[in-house]
Amino acid sequence: MSLTFGNRIGVFILAEISGISACAVTIPLAYIAYSAISIRSGARRRWRIESPVHLFLLNQLVCDLIQALGGLMNMKWAFDGTVHSGSFCTAQGLIKQLADVGTALSAGNVAIFTFSTLIFRLNPDTNVFRALLIVAGIWISIILNVAINVGVNGASRFYGPTGPWCWISEEFHVQRTVADFMWMWISAFSSLVAYLAVFLVLKGFITVEGWRVRWTYGQESPDIPRSHTLAYKMLAYPIIYIITVLPLAAARYSDFSGHKPRFGIIVFADGLYLASGLLNVLLYTYTRPFLLPHNNDSPDDQSISIRSEFAQSRGDLPGSTILGNTHVVDRDPSPIEPKSADPVYDTLEMAHRQPGTLPITTHGHNYESSGETLVRKGLPTIFDDI
Repeated sequence: MSLTFGNRIGVFILAEISGISACAVTIPLAYIAYSAISIRSGARRRWRIESPVHLFLLNQLVCDLIQALGGLMNMKWAFDGTVHSGSFCTAQGLIKQLADVGTALSAGNVAIFTFSTLIFRLNPDTNVFRALLIVAGIWISIILNVAINVGVNGASRFYGPTGPWCWISEEFHVQRTVADFMWMWISAFSSLVAYLAVFLVLKGFITVEGWRVRWTYGQESPDIPRSHTLAYKMLAYPIIYIITVLPLAAARYSDFSGHKPRFGIIVFADGLYLASGLLNVLLYTYTRPFLLPHNNDSPDDQSISIRSEFAQSRGDLPGSTILGNTHVVDRDPSPIEPKSADPVYDTLEMAHRQPGTLPITTHGHNYESSGETLVRKGLPTIFDDI
C-alpha cells in the first residue's frame, strides 16, 4: 500500500509519539533494573518487590514498552512511503498483537487485584510467589493466543499490511475480534466495574461485610482512611485506560463494519492509544511512589515493631519507637494518660483504637500498640503508598 504525503506525516507523528512513550517507560524500568541489580543491598535507596501490586504494575510497564516499540516501527513506513509484506511487517503485526493483549490483561489484573483487596479485604500476601504465578499465567495466555493463530494460519499470512501499518490481515475478521479486540473491551469494562465499586465503597454508598453487600446511603465508613483522595486516584486508572482504548476500539469497529474512518481519525485514535505508556508512567509516579526505588529509612516501611513492655501495664511508652528495620522516631518518654474506651483519633488518616491499647501517631499515621507490635489500621498496608 502506497502512502500519500499526508499519510506519511501522520504515520511519522505516530512513530514520534511511540518514541516518547518508549523513553518514558524505559527510564523507570532502567532505573528499577539498575537499583535492583547493581546497588548494594544496604544502600539508602534501592528498589525491591514488597507486594504483588509492585510486580503487577512492573509487568504493565513492560507491556507498555512492547506497545511503544510496535508503534515506533511505523518509522520505516513513513520513510519508505509504502507498507508492504515481509519479515518486518510480520514482526510489527506480532508485536502489536502482543502489546494489545498484554496491556489489556495487565490492566484488568491490576483492577481485579485492587478490587478484591479493598472491597472484600482479602489479605494481600506479601510473598510475591503467587503474583509471579499470575504474571506467568498472563504471559502464557498471551503467547498461546499468538502461537495458536500463527501455527494454524502461518505468520506471513496472518500478519500483513492493514492501512498505514501492519497488523492482523484483513481476511481474518473473526481472529481480529477474538484474538485482540475482545480482550481490550473486556479489560476496559472490568476495570470500570471494579473501580466504580471501589469508589462507591470508599465514598460510603456501599458497605461490604464479608460477602454481604448493602447500601448505606452515602455514610462514609470510619474504618476507611483517605476515602476521597484514594477514590479519585483509583478512578484515574480506568479513566486513563478507557480514554486511550475507546477511540481506537471505535475506529476499528467502524472499519470492521465496512465504514472506513478518515485517516485523521485513525491517527488521533492510534496516537492516543500509543501514548498510554507515557500516561501510565505519569500516573504511577503520582499514585504509586513505592514503584520506584525508595529510601530504606522511609517512614512507610511495612514492618513495624515497638519496645512496649510498659505500654499496657503503666500507660506509658519507651523513649523511641522503631519502625521497620532502621527508622527510629524519638518520643517524649513522659507517661501517657489512658483514654476512655474506643475513641476515634483523626490525623491525616482515621483509625479505631481497641479498648486497653494506646494510640501512637507518627508521620501522620495512627497505630495501635499490643505487646511487641504495632498494627496500622484502615486499608491494607499494601496500598499505604498510594
